[in-house]
Amino acid sequence: RDGLAVVSLKNGRPVCHISLTDHALYADLDQDGKLDTVQVVTSPEEFSSSPGVQSLIQKITGEKKDPPLQPADAPVICHALVTSGLPPQEELFTAPLCLGGPSMSHRPQLGLSAAAPLLVEGSMGYGNDVVFAMNNGVISRYDSNGREIWRKKGGLKDGTPYWSRSDAAFLGRIQFGSVKESHSSVSASSHRNQHRYGSPLRPILLSGEEGAALLSPASGRVLSSVAFPQPVTSQPLLGDFNGDGTYDLLVVSADGLWGYRVVVETGRSGFFRIVVVTLLIGIAISALVQKTSQQPGQYKRSFDA
Repeated sequence: RDGLAVVSLKNGRPVCHISLTDHALYADLDQDGKLDTVQVVTSPEEFSSSPGVQSLIQKITGEKKDPPLQPADAPVICHALVTSGLPPQEELFTAPLCLGGPSMSHRPQLGLSAAAPLLVEGSMGYGNDVVFAMNNGVISRYDSNGREIWRKKGGLKDGTPYWSRSDAAFLGRIQFGSVKESHSSVSASSHRNQHRYGSPLRPILLSGEEGAALLSPASGRVLSSVAFPQPVTSQPLLGDFNGDGTYDLLVVSADGLWGYRVVVETGRSGFFRIVVVTLLIGIAISALVQKTSQQPGQYKRSFDA
């Protein structure tokens, strides 16, 4: 939870150790060879020992010095902080995560909380993007340069899950071994990088305490949602439970296990349907014209002069 430790398999002695921040994402976001750290800051007390968080708080509040953080004077902070290097050497970008979203006044008991950030394929064909999900219903996607790709701020009315504890929230991708399309097996990897915003066959799964939703990676739109029969006690488990090649969802409540099968219906594109219909109409018109243009007595026998 607090880091990684490497021990020798031969004698069990520690080789090295690295401290990591809980609920943070570590990846080479801009593919420059340096490990980047992506974290969500929702209060001044959170990660207060990190210099990057302190500078972020000063930037938001406009304070020049480091005053003692008092709960009563704590500013409302809901930002992403992305730094380069480990330990952090420079700030890549900061971004607001609750901008335009509803307030938590209707659910004051929840408090402001975020799911662990999710790394997805880069929208511009290089680097990686990051998806952030807050429990007030705001979900956003940023590229490696801090540019906002899309922002969903519909709140909780469209089936977006909510949670009060960040350890109960889960943000991930649905994996596909194979997808049935037009009576043929299509590998999910064959669709990679064919869409500007990542593979359209791998929706984003967002799970909270009382429900889950599948989101479009291209726009953040809720594709499907489900309400759990009981509040869950931990993050869900993903696995192919029925052997169809697609990850399914398993959640654990206080006294039960609940499994949900994920079904993907890709269908055909609208352009393909228009082409097929146009072709059929053209063939029908051609056959009709040819039939009506033939008049009796126009055909000659092979021995006629």
